Amino acid sequence: MSLTAAQLSQARENLQEKDSRRGTVSRNKAIGRLEISRYWEVNNDKHQICIDYLSEYTYAGATAPTDRISNPRLQRDTYAGTFLNVSTQDTPQKNRFVYQTLRQIFTITTINTLSARPSLKTQSDQVIRPFGFQSGDADVYAFVYYDIDPQSESACLAFSPETLVEKIAGAGWTFVDRSFQIAQDGTGLFALQFRKVEWTGTYATNKKKIQVSLPGRESEAQTFHATGLPDDGIEAEFDGITATSGSTLLSKSLSEGALGERIITAREQKINQIVEDDKGNITSPSDSDALVTLIRDNFGNNLGALSRQWYRWSEEAKEYLIDNDPIGPARTTFTYQGIQYSHVTVNIADHHDGAYTVTQLMVRTEYGEVIDASYESRGAGTVEVFEGVERVKFRKFLTKEAFDINYINLRTTLLSFGGDKIVNGSLRIGQFGRLFLKGVVTRDEGWTDWEDLL
Repeated sequence: MSLTAAQLSQARENLQEKDSRRGTVSRNKAIGRLEISRYWEVNNDKHQICIDYLSEYTYAGATAPTDRISNPRLQRDTYAGTFLNVSTQDTPQKNRFVYQTLRQIFTITTINTLSARPSLKTQSDQVIRPFGFQSGDADVYAFVYYDIDPQSESACLAFSPETLVEKIAGAGWTFVDRSFQIAQDGTGLFALQFRKVEWTGTYATNKKKIQVSLPGRESEAQTFHATGLPDDGIEAEFDGITATSGSTLLSKSLSEGALGERIITAREQKINQIVEDDKGNITSPSDSDALVTLIRDNFGNNLGALSRQWYRWSEEAKEYLIDNDPIGPARTTFTYQGIQYSHVTVNIADHHDGAYTVTQLMVRTEYGEVIDASYESRGAGTVEVFEGVERVKFRKFLTKEAFDINYINLRTTLLSFGGDKIVNGSLRIGQFGRLFLKGVVTRDEGWTDWEDLL
């Protein structure tokens, strides 16, 4: 309620500092608290006026409403400092007493005035993600400062995190939070929190297999996930990550988790390796490791053909497939579903990650056998007369070995048909790697058994 000038005068007259009586004085060393209570004996008719006055003006000498007093007195004793008026009370007696409780408050202007204040400290040890792949350790250090002047809020919230660590928590801690609250009694409460987080381990020790694509297949790929890694040295460790033995590194990524955690994810793909038995004999790669990728029956002018592939093998295995003494598995004949196929050509694809794919193209053996001196012809032969001279056209399908031999002896081969002149002749590679000898030779007029050569 608003007091009149007369009531203000009456209250001041009854609430003189020199007339205050000692109530209690309490100190709390842990938080640096000093609280005093004092009282005045006031006649009943002035009681309510005095209660209202103290609630608004705090002390008799105040000329304007205020919630604080400097250097208050308790009878003959004076207490230095600024005190906040935290409560006023009365007693139900005829000659009533008016009680006042004052609490000392402290103004914070610099980090040194804050660090000099006692505080309530709590420290705890926490396990971060205790049920995850990799847990961490976090220490929490909290400071609570009581009885701060509410007018110091701006100064408290302006201190830099680095300054708070240096002056309050100390080296090794990280500032994470602060708050300034006005308590129910009107005093300020300033709280600080610091953390010290520890992650341990390396990618090699912390990694877990979290995904497998095409398990057991030639192109099997695996994804590894390493959590709980420390930030210190993480870039160098990330740069040094390589694939496990027998695999190639497809990708790797570095990400940031909570509370300073670092996470590395890497994806690897298998490179198939040579396998030897206990006697040193190579058992893989073999025919059973190849995947048949094409089968074509013979129809029309097309020959029966087959393609098979050894997918993603090491360089050593690639060399074994094509160059094994005398020849590797990728250059031999192969029987599939009762039909024999002969080697035509081999193709090597380099994946540029240490892996190679070897593909063998084959034709049915009946179209690829080695021909001898008789040169039994396969395919249609025709005879034509050109300017009075008969010419024989012929075509012979050959294996690679026969192709190589006849390429060198092309003239001898053509004339071996019994002709006396070569019109033209060539060795050609046709569709799907078919190898054939093609040519035209003439014959003497008296030669009548050329059909035997077809």
